[in-house]
Amino acid sequence: YKNGSPTALSAEDPANDLNCSTVKALGTQVYIAGGEQAFGIARPRVWKADGSRHWSGTNGWSSAYDIALHNGKTLVAGKTYDGADGGASITDIGDPAHPAVTYLYKITPPVTDAKAQALCSGSGKVYAAGYKENGSTQTAFLWTLPDGGTVSEVELGIMQASGAYDTGKSIVGVCTQGGSVYVAGKKLWKVDGTTVTEINVPDAGIITAVCAHGTAVYAAGKKMNAVPAVWKIEGASASLYTTFSTNARHVYTLCAFGSTLFAAGTARDGSLDKPAWWSIADDLTVTENKLGSDYGVAHGICVTPQ
Repeated sequence: YKNGSPTALSAEDPANDLNCSTVKALGTQVYIAGGEQAFGIARPRVWKADGSRHWSGTNGWSSAYDIALHNGKTLVAGKTYDGADGGASITDIGDPAHPAVTYLYKITPPVTDAKAQALCSGSGKVYAAGYKENGSTQTAFLWTLPDGGTVSEVELGIMQASGAYDTGKSIVGVCTQGGSVYVAGKKLWKVDGTTVTEINVPDAGIITAVCAHGTAVYAAGKKMNAVPAVWKIEGASASLYTTFSTNARHVYTLCAFGSTLFAAGTARDGSLDKPAWWSIADDLTVTENKLGSDYGVAHGICVTPQ
């Protein structure tokens, strides 16, 4: 949706399932990262805001979850399976016809799965957050790729099991603030080099989004009573910032523009959960906007100055 008006995304076959993970403004362009699934096999995709396909990944059993611009390179975080190796990856799609894959971690037993689901750029480094899975246990990781360097990883901790507050996606965001890296993955972690601090977010049942804004970090999720809310994070301290209306069901993403926070997810409208987005002004006024007339989910939001 652009200003409330929908645009269909291009598919190789109208019968295929398209899944959108995020939308990002990179320079003057807006890109949507996600996947296209046919006969149970998913392949990564990146679309432009006009609905055309920018990059069509050819590797099956692969995925694209997030996208970022770094040193003029357009990078996609996800999972790549090339027929021999599989695991968490960053793919440079600056030349869409010749993508370059960097594995952050290649799956090795007893690990059964690994994905990078969030990506950001800062201070000459690329940060990717994701997880490794061993049986039913998912452990969060932060991978760092410095310019001209090699990948390093920091283990963040075991993520809580799915429950009443869960919204599905394991790792939901990574951002930098004041030299620290913040990762949201059901919980919230602050990373300084190799030092990891799990932040105690008061009355939070689950954390589902994070972004830097001004001199602070903001995290969205659900309170213990299941009401969506936003918390303000300063250093390793968290306090409640605002709550959403009783119509709000889930908040999947946050971004900032000017002095305003923006969020997207789902809101109840009659008997339907519709895609929705919210603006949160600095006076804490929350404005809700529902999208379309059908059931749906908004997984990403970005604001551009055009």
